[in-house]
Amino acid sequence: MILEAKELRKTYKSSKNVETIALDGITFDVKKGEMVAIMGSSGSGKTTLINSIAGLLKFDSGRVDIDGNNILEMSKDQFATFRRKNVGIVFQNYNLLDCLTVAENIKVPLILEKEAEDEMDMKVKNIAQIMGLESVMDKYPYEISGGQQQRVGICRAIINNAKLIFADEPTGNLDSKSTKNVMEYFSKVNNEFGTSLLMVTHDPVTASYCHRVIYLQDGKIVAEVKRDGDRTAFYESIIETQKEYIK
Repeated sequence: MILEAKELRKTYKSSKNVETIALDGITFDVKKGEMVAIMGSSGSGKTTLINSIAGLLKFDSGRVDIDGNNILEMSKDQFATFRRKNVGIVFQNYNLLDCLTVAENIKVPLILEKEAEDEMDMKVKNIAQIMGLESVMDKYPYEISGGQQQRVGICRAIINNAKLIFADEPTGNLDSKSTKNVMEYFSKVNNEFGTSLLMVTHDPVTASYCHRVIYLQDGKIVAEVKRDGDRTAFYESIIETQKEYIK
């Protein structure tokens, strides 16, 4: 397994000391090379779940192993280093630096690892070819489309050979054509590098590119759909399950 999460719990307290349970004992795993989508209504806990696993939020209790490493046993600095070397994060709003070119944005994780300049240039060139970004490498983020910006975000997430990518609504700001392009590139990365993906999405089309969909409701896993056949049949299964669990 690339990811094992056990009995994850997270509670929020309001200013009036009212408790809201965001995660209520969630247990699941992600196999190596698997693409998994998390779906659920607003407030179901899906973003809290992925942010907690990615180390962006602290959960109250539970255990998370990434590639056999218990992240709770790591110090803040240790986990930051581990995440930089093993995990990629793709954001809905891209989180690119407008003062840097596309090539420079992709290169940021390599700079943090203090790699040699020629090695960095070679890696950036190779990943740009895979993601179809060769023609925009010298442009700035505000000069390219949303779909291209998201592909830059994917490049940045995998440039250090990430074993696992976390993505929170990666197609949420994209039109249908760009959504299709981005998810096809995610699939390409998955097929060529064996990179695993855990993704939050509200979109059944986006989810249909995955191998499995987990449904959350009130901080609990209430259903799961596995792909068994072509993407069209899987999409229909997602829609049917969504009618029951996502209101």
